[in-house]
Amino acid sequence: MRFDVDDWQRFGLGQGQRVPVRLAGKADVWLFVTGVTETPPIVWVTMSRRMRAAG
Repeated sequence: MRFDVDDWQRFGLGQGQRVPVRLAGKADVWLFVTGVTETPPIVWVTMSRRMRAAG
């Protein structure tokens, strides 16, 4: 997903957090933020349904 850096900072989210996502015509899903790459003025965010446990 792509966000404006100001919007991303306002959300206050970070890697590892679980967030609800709503897509048109589909049921809501909870996804984990698995990667964040800031290249102002854009932030690229990758998400997945599952995260690998540490260790």
